[in-house]
Amino acid sequence: MSDVSRYAFINAKLRARIGELHSNEIIEKMIKAPNLAEAVSVLAGTRHDSLYKVYDETGDIQMVELALFEEEVAFHRELIKYMDENTGNFVKVLMEKIEEANLKNEVRLWFAANVLHHHISYHSSYVDKEKIVNSIDYYKIINAISYDEIVKALEGTPYHSIFSKFSNKDISKFGLFPLENMLDHLWYERLFASFDDLSSKDEKVARSIYLVDVDIKNMLALIRYGLYYEFNKKELEQVFIPLGSVYKALKLEMDAGIFKLSSASRIIKRLYPDSAPILLSMDKSEHPELTHSDIAHKTLSLEHYLSEKRKKEFTKILSGDPFTIGTMLAYIFLRKAEDNMIKGILSAKYYHWEEEKIRRELD
Repeated sequence: MSDVSRYAFINAKLRARIGELHSNEIIEKMIKAPNLAEAVSVLAGTRHDSLYKVYDETGDIQMVELALFEEEVAFHRELIKYMDENTGNFVKVLMEKIEEANLKNEVRLWFAANVLHHHISYHSSYVDKEKIVNSIDYYKIINAISYDEIVKALEGTPYHSIFSKFSNKDISKFGLFPLENMLDHLWYERLFASFDDLSSKDEKVARSIYLVDVDIKNMLALIRYGLYYEFNKKELEQVFIPLGSVYKALKLEMDAGIFKLSSASRIIKRLYPDSAPILLSMDKSEHPELTHSDIAHKTLSLEHYLSEKRKKEFTKILSGDPFTIGTMLAYIFLRKAEDNMIKGILSAKYYHWEEEKIRRELD
């Protein structure tokens, strides 16, 4: 199948949908709404009309968030219907990121109940338990008595190899962070492997987009864990996703034994010049007067910059070849960004945040 015949219809459809994504006017109305119920009512008659109906029927904001999650799964499935087998399989890998998030939520609930001994029955009803990509018995996971039962429940899935590396003792001692970190690495590994089955043009577009995405993820890891949580070199190496130009440059310095945060800043300045000044200003070795609060504030500033950069990388592909996978990737990203904004506003309204605070957090 030619690229034109493959994408002429679906990309025209997606570009129309991109044009229909909620305008700033809708977001403004939600922010200015005096309460949660009024904010939800703004969604009536939009593509999120189902969220309005769920809230109207239940008055439960967590049920609204679950409905938003289910919408995300549904539109990925819709995309697959328009794709050939190889491109459809690539979309399934993208869906595995959604599945991974759902699996993490289930395991966190199990952890809360069995390791922290919290009561979770109320929360468990707000996690999707239907099949997303792989056949996972979420009921077995959330009701597991031991960690070994979770490992067994994941047999036949891509996640079994990761979960089998840990024991109940490991999870009780170190928590879920090491496990979740390895799951993140697994997804990127599977994602980059899936590029090989795409057409040459699609492979080029997808690889260029996600190499930047990996670089941004690794810069965020450097900020969060190197500067804020002060991980040591060995711990940082385990956090970094082993792909992309940032990782390659950092790994060279780590292997040479000359790695430090100031040199990492110079690497990032060379690769992503606009982000370096903020990162350099966060280096305690150069600025010993910095407080933990100062670093937290600067961390949020840099995370905002990097999220904006990610947005630009995804949206600029809309001006490229119209007969590639790029339009679909841009639509997925923009839709997810809008969904996150809506979710954030509704959560803020639930906690009775003032309009000024909502705007500050969204910016």
